[in-house]
Amino acid sequence: MKQGARSSYKATRLPSLRSRYALLSALVATVLLSGALLAGWYTRAAIQDNTDALELSNRARAALDEIRNAVWIADNTLNAMLITPMPEHEEEITGQMLKARDSLDLLRRDPEIQKPELSARIDALHVRLSDLNIEVLHLIEQRRDPDWVYPLLPFLTERLLIPNINFESAADLALLEIAGIDGRSYASELFGEFDEVRDLWRRMILNFRAGMIRYAGLSGTSIEEQEQNIEILYPVIMERIARLESRRSRGELGLESEHAVEVMRTAAQEWMESWETAREIRRSEIWRADTEYLKVAVRPAQQEVFDMLSAVESAILDWSAYNTTSLETAAHQTAYQLWALTGLSLLFLLLVYLMLDRSVLTPIHGIARSLTEDGGHQLPGTANHSSQEIQQLVRAFKAMQRQIHHRQKALEHQALHDALTRLPNRVLLNDRLEQAIQLMERNGGQLAVLLLDLDRFKEVNDALGHPVGDKLLQQVARRLRTSLRGSDTVARLGGDEFAILALNTDGASALEFAGKIHQAISGVFTIEHQNVYVGTSIGIALYPEHGNDASSLMRRADIAMYAAKHQGLGSCIYSPEQDENRADRLSLVGELHQELQNPRNLCIHYQPLAALPSGNAAGMEALLRWQHPVHGPIPPDEIIRMAEHTGLIGPLTRWVLVTALCQFRQLLKQHPDLTLSVNLSAWNLQDPHLPEVVSDALRQCELPAFSLCLEITESAMMNDPEHARELLNVLSDMGVALSIDDYGTGFSSLSYLKLLPVDTLKIDRSFVMEMLEDENDAIIVRSTIDLAHNLGYKVVAEGVETGEVMTLLAALGCDYAQGYHLCRPVAFDEIQAWLERYSGGVPAHLTPGLQAIS
Repeated sequence: MKQGARSSYKATRLPSLRSRYALLSALVATVLLSGALLAGWYTRAAIQDNTDALELSNRARAALDEIRNAVWIADNTLNAMLITPMPEHEEEITGQMLKARDSLDLLRRDPEIQKPELSARIDALHVRLSDLNIEVLHLIEQRRDPDWVYPLLPFLTERLLIPNINFESAADLALLEIAGIDGRSYASELFGEFDEVRDLWRRMILNFRAGMIRYAGLSGTSIEEQEQNIEILYPVIMERIARLESRRSRGELGLESEHAVEVMRTAAQEWMESWETAREIRRSEIWRADTEYLKVAVRPAQQEVFDMLSAVESAILDWSAYNTTSLETAAHQTAYQLWALTGLSLLFLLLVYLMLDRSVLTPIHGIARSLTEDGGHQLPGTANHSSQEIQQLVRAFKAMQRQIHHRQKALEHQALHDALTRLPNRVLLNDRLEQAIQLMERNGGQLAVLLLDLDRFKEVNDALGHPVGDKLLQQVARRLRTSLRGSDTVARLGGDEFAILALNTDGASALEFAGKIHQAISGVFTIEHQNVYVGTSIGIALYPEHGNDASSLMRRADIAMYAAKHQGLGSCIYSPEQDENRADRLSLVGELHQELQNPRNLCIHYQPLAALPSGNAAGMEALLRWQHPVHGPIPPDEIIRMAEHTGLIGPLTRWVLVTALCQFRQLLKQHPDLTLSVNLSAWNLQDPHLPEVVSDALRQCELPAFSLCLEITESAMMNDPEHARELLNVLSDMGVALSIDDYGTGFSSLSYLKLLPVDTLKIDRSFVMEMLEDENDAIIVRSTIDLAHNLGYKVVAEGVETGEVMTLLAALGCDYAQGYHLCRPVAFDEIQAWLERYSGGVPAHLTPGLQAIS
């Protein structure tokens, strides 16, 4: 039969469309080709010239952009080095200047650039760039000499430091002598006068240091306020010294105290004279030699480089424009030839259409009608076709039908499986999970969903590349398959996340299964001759215990997986406590929102601070409390975490500030010397509206800014140091005092803190509580106090629970104490009673401690 059909096909061989159109096409092609060759020959030279110009322009402009960018980066790095010098700055500057020079040398060696109108400008640019490089390297070399950069530095070290040390030493000796006086009625008053003089002196020195730190930068910050404070404080200091001299004339001073008064007056006068001279030097042109050299030498050389870069770019553009004009002329002349060819092409297309309509379109229309009417099952026979091509088309349609059927099956498989690992995907897993749930519901069985992701997979991807990561996922998939039973399903959900459906499995069996998976994944993977190690975290959800639908089981397995990852457990079965969106937590969030609108159980407790060594109340710290009627007291940390996660931290901070400040205003009526401290969270330091919130709260409660101190933890501040620094500067400029809370538990350093407008450091209670028993804690506390005082900070010690600790802190020079030894955090009416009880002076239980210091 087949042989007969083949013979029939040969006997009725149809003419080919190619033979029909070949002659006509050859004639038209000859005409078109001749015209195209003529036009191409005419424009080739112009196009080549223009192409060369464009390529040269692109190369030259790219090189000039690299030079400009390198000079800009070197300039920005040089500015940064002048503000905050770092070792890598010099390497970056020299590297960028070398990059600019290399780019220019590469451009100079380009053969196309050797045109008279371009090469001269390139050579001039090379000279200017070399001059700039010399000036920059000279500045870097000179900056290694601090005396060259700061001519005032040796003067400050030799002339201002010694009087300050003499004054402080004399005051300390006098205070030690007075503390030993016993039985003289004026002793405590005299101690206070000497202590006041020393405090005024330290304030003056703090203003001087703040002024020098501000002026040492390049920001142009004014230090007039610090200079005015010095001019105000110096007469006050001299007047207090005069009072002490009057006491000396009355014989009320001891030997050390008399000598101290003389030394303090002499040191103060010497310091003031030296400060006046230092101020004159500071106002002169020699304060910063490096910035002056940058202005008079480096900047002009840099501007010349940029001017030459612009000149070279302009010359290149002019040269390119000339070649473009030549090309336009050639294009106009070629256009007329193309119009003629276009007319001939249209005539050819008309003839081709008439032939196609008769030989191709009409037969194809018949084939399409057959495909539409009966689905292509009865395509026209080959005898009705007008050409070989139509006959081949019919055969092709029949072959395509067969291919579509096979591809449809392949697409169905692809839609339900992961392309990389060949495992079922999320869609197929959900379908099998729903079916398994229905089966377990009918038969009364259990099943487990195990959700796992790979630990350290991102590091493998980043270090070894995505191809290695893909091969790792394929090997993980193979190991997971070998760990399964026949009834289980393993699927890849995406990335490095896999899921396993285990039928007839309870909690214990699921944990045992998870251990088996851990053992399989923890082994070494060898990929491209490299040994790779990864781990896995597995979350387990059980049916029907944790959910009766696929969505619930997958979500709770995901929660358990993250709990296992965060707790380092390897594998974990879901429990409601892991779910941050559980009903009781959501209920607390709603109740917190209601409390902020109508507070019933939210309140502020207060814990006092005592000044050392006097023991007098110096301030209050406001502490948030929530006494829930059902759950009892909610920890403050949980309140803050809940507020941050739900967007309530802003309203909560505003409520705490307004409530605490308005209550504190009532305390100031009887105790005007107190200050109020309020804690800020890490989220607050990311809120650009915080200064506005603080200002509104102070204005609403009619309190000055200096009555408020905001406390920031080290960890919150170090999340975004630059942004925190900007925000704290704004608050400091408003007049609000700033304190670093829990100092010593974070990762900051005093070298960073000295750049912040901080007034106080609070030593964490973990160091203070054990300082009598642990010598290391005592050393840390003493060192922190000394370093903080050297930077002009006050120091608060938290966690003071005994009089002995308070006595030791006073002996070490700590400024303030806070802890249960004074008072626990109490409500507002109780703190009022506490202040009335101790407002008369030193609390009775502190007196022995103060005597022990002497």
